[in-house]
Amino acid sequence: MNLKLKKQISMLSEQPGVYVYKDYKKQIIYIGKSVNIKNRVKSYFVNSKLLGPKTSQLVKNIVSVESISTDSEIEALLLESVLVKKHKPYFNIALKDDKNFKYIKILNGKYRNNIGITKVINQDVWPAITTERKITDPNALYFGPFPDGTIVIQVLKIFRQIFPWCKYQSHQEFLRNHKPCFYSHIRLCPGICNNSFTLKQYWDNFDRLIQVLNLKKDNLLSNLYKQMHKASINEEFEKATKIRDMITKIGYILQEFHAPEDYSINPNLRIDIRSEEINSLFNILNIKLNKDINDIRIEGYDISNFGSAYTVASQVTFIGGEPDKTQYRRYKINERELPNDYAAITEVISRRFKLKNQINIPDLILIDGGKGQLQSGLKSLSNRNLYIPMIGLAKKNETIIKLESNHISPISLNQNSPALKLIQRIRDESHRFANKYQRLLHQKQSRLE
Repeated sequence: MNLKLKKQISMLSEQPGVYVYKDYKKQIIYIGKSVNIKNRVKSYFVNSKLLGPKTSQLVKNIVSVESISTDSEIEALLLESVLVKKHKPYFNIALKDDKNFKYIKILNGKYRNNIGITKVINQDVWPAITTERKITDPNALYFGPFPDGTIVIQVLKIFRQIFPWCKYQSHQEFLRNHKPCFYSHIRLCPGICNNSFTLKQYWDNFDRLIQVLNLKKDNLLSNLYKQMHKASINEEFEKATKIRDMITKIGYILQEFHAPEDYSINPNLRIDIRSEEINSLFNILNIKLNKDINDIRIEGYDISNFGSAYTVASQVTFIGGEPDKTQYRRYKINERELPNDYAAITEVISRRFKLKNQINIPDLILIDGGKGQLQSGLKSLSNRNLYIPMIGLAKKNETIIKLESNHISPISLNQNSPALKLIQRIRDESHRFANKYQRLLHQKQSRLE
């Protein structure tokens, strides 16, 4: 490995994204994707004896490496597909071969587009989803091709949790089997095969999935918010709750879902997005930035209860808008009067800042909760003679709660606000980390019993 290449690898991101290998002629010879770019690239050069013949030949020709970071592995998958089709690198399997490439296939997708939703329902035509290596069905919608077929399957498993679909590909197939599909029992089929879901609802569900595959997440979320609001006004609370859960899952799994072309135009898109988010948030909060954006430290805290048995708290740390998991902390709350989120917040903030000479003081603290939780956190800081900007995020309307002139003030942001996207991402991560610890303790307790 030459010194230039070694230095390039040391500077690679540890985020999801694609990596691009070039030869001595500066020609692209291979494009790959990974959930951790640096680790994946380093793995090519660890032990050449473990590499296959093709990969060994590839490594011998690598002179330089470039990368584009994305916000998710799904984005990396889509970006890889676009770049491979555009550049056709020698060491990637040729697209004309199609041997190891896969398409996501929506059966009857084009057929519905051609004759309309009313006719496909009257004809009892179902949509279904599968994967194929070649485009052969004129009535189907295809997405891809994707170089990594294994990842496609993993992505579809994630999508199925958000947009459940049936194992059967038609009503006739269901009639032949005389029973609902297995997935309806584990909630990965909405129940069309046991008559608890209409064909119109089923097609609507697939429309949402197709919108995501077409990189139109923002349009989808906007429509879902309208449907949730309408359901709430009509007091259809169960329906509103299901839509809210779908919004949460889409936002968490596909957060900041950008088109591959955006990354191609601007390889530093992820960094630019983080800078925009931080600047937006600190401007809204009237907090002056006295350091480089990449050094801004935000800590997020969440409380997780399991009845009255025990309560835990999480602390997640974001540096420059990115999670730094080496600085995550978890707490088992000692407060006796549980569950009590206010007391738990007081305790965890006191324990976090118990030392007089603190290091790594955050530039901002985010509490998952509203007025009561924020007041508890601020009081705990005051008892330590500390002033650190602190805000809450109220769950009901995703409203920022802030102390202003000794009064608690709400700040409502547009759903597309960069500032809101940043704090939602931090809140979601603190919630995930707290729940993970809660499950761990529960499993330990169950084994003891």
